[in-house]
Amino acid sequence: MQDGYEYVNRLKLEIIYSAYVELDHRWQSSDAQSGYTRLYFIRSGRGYLRRNGQVIELKPGYAYMIPAGCRFAYDCVQMSKLYFHVMLSTVEGLDMLSAVQEICVLPCSEQELDKLLQYSRSDDYSDLFQLKTYLFQTVAACMQQHPSTTMPVRQYSALIEHAIKYIRRNTSMELSAAGIAKELFVSESRLRKSFREEIGISLGKYIDDLVFLRAKQMLVDPTIPISKISQRLGFCDQFYFSRRFKEMFHQTPSEFRKDSIRAKF
Repeated sequence: MQDGYEYVNRLKLEIIYSAYVELDHRWQSSDAQSGYTRLYFIRSGRGYLRRNGQVIELKPGYAYMIPAGCRFAYDCVQMSKLYFHVMLSTVEGLDMLSAVQEICVLPCSEQELDKLLQYSRSDDYSDLFQLKTYLFQTVAACMQQHPSTTMPVRQYSALIEHAIKYIRRNTSMELSAAGIAKELFVSESRLRKSFREEIGISLGKYIDDLVFLRAKQMLVDPTIPISKISQRLGFCDQFYFSRRFKEMFHQTPSEFRKDSIRAKF
């Protein structure tokens, strides 16, 4: 069994976007689904999140975590908040927080929010370290509210470790079990069987999940044309990419991008 620090070293909290914003009635959506996890720290005003018939009030003194993949609506009249769009991944490369499908609410005092604002505006490494530590703690506290959705630490065989690394380096719809098996000098049947036994999902589903996670990460950047994203990820054409994306996320890539951009204001 590997030492615990080996797994800690593989945890990656990526801040995709962050800002402090003053919002008005233009901040609204009747159907949002994020490709990343959103962390909201409310400073003043009021806002609302709606999910499965439940209304959650956004108010000062609290932090809110909206997990990746969670479908919800939002709006406000006037509100100021500090927010972060984040992804938490492990060696498998998939977003750990997508397993949590409920919006989490945690207390966050005015003093804590002031500190977060200070850290987020700093160019000092110690402050940035404090910021990331606080975000890790917030995410961990939210995951503890839903212990059944946390992912166990797993030890993988050398074969599966190499397979994961190869897939992450070459993430594309063009990847195949036969091609990966050839690169790793094993039989396709052994690779498929070992992958399902150790990872818990089929090799094909893992590749699909990783490809579409990468697609969502790239779509957040409006400077990358959707046609180029489709090409980079190995889709035969942009229309097929859009169709598959909508099947998985109930939004076209263009709709997802518009929602991601709108969420920044």
